[in-house]
Amino acid sequence: MHRFAVHGFLLLLAIAGGLYLELDQVHRATTLRLQTARMTRELRQLEEENVRLGYQLDQLESPARLMALARQPQFSHLKAPVMDEVWVVSRGN
Repeated sequence: MHRFAVHGFLLLLAIAGGLYLELDQVHRATTLRLQTARMTRELRQLEEENVRLGYQLDQLESPARLMALARQPQFSHLKAPVMDEVWVVSRGN
């Protein structure tokens, strides 16, 4: 009878251990799914921000805007350089 009780206890312990491992695996999978969803949202937000900043950069660098800035009084002292004033510096290998 004592031997049967020990075997029964060990069987219950093995079943409980298996259930615990299964529950732990489900928990990890759920955690990874949640992290994936959160990171996907963050990626989408960063991509939208990147598009917005690219558009803003295109607007700032547009030739029409640069020409309008060149006509403003605070930039009137600037002029395009002539070839004699341009220095080309090359990097040595």
